[in-house]
Amino acid sequence: WLDDYEDHFTITATLSKTATRAELKEMLQGLLRDRFHLAAHHETRLFPGYELRVGSHGPKMKEWVRDPNAEWRKAPPPDQGFPQLPPTVIGGISAPSSPEDHAIRATYRQTMGDFAKALGRVIGSVTGTSGGAFAPEVVDKTGLEGIYEFRLEYDGSALSGAAATDGPSTPSGAPNLFTAIENQLGLRLVKSEGVPVDVLVIDHIDKRPTEN
Repeated sequence: WLDDYEDHFTITATLSKTATRAELKEMLQGLLRDRFHLAAHHETRLFPGYELRVGSHGPKMKEWVRDPNAEWRKAPPPDQGFPQLPPTVIGGISAPSSPEDHAIRATYRQTMGDFAKALGRVIGSVTGTSGGAFAPEVVDKTGLEGIYEFRLEYDGSALSGAAATDGPSTPSGAPNLFTAIENQLGLRLVKSEGVPVDVLVIDHIDKRPTEN
């Protein structure tokens, strides 16, 4: 019934000025337990997804080492259309190569574990599925450690079925995501029917809170 539940509640609470985000989450969980009698647990379940593996010719990325003398500054101007990360920032950033087509130019500076997590949302967008719970899970099986810096150019328009993985033909002329990962990064995405996912299972929750 949670999927169709439309009632809303106003929460009035007093917080300490020094409360952290983690403490705020714990307070909210306590409220749900006390007022809605929420009971939940975590468990690992297997879902269809992908494994990120090293390709047959090895990775084509370079490992990034933080420069201890680098100072934070705004991102430098784009390089050949690719957005660039500031010298001390770890993460990823992407932008369309032009408003007329669907090509995406992305710059990453991440561990392979973090890159795999981000890929689920990207795959969900280019295969025409929505994000969140419906985005496929990607697990890192590369065995690569450290932080890697790389660029990735791919077609970001929504494709479906075999078109998302077969052949480089796309509306923008850029390779599809799966081909780009293999040719540009030396990695590959392998379908798996058993990707382990941490799932929050709601055992019980009341529709109405207890009275104030």
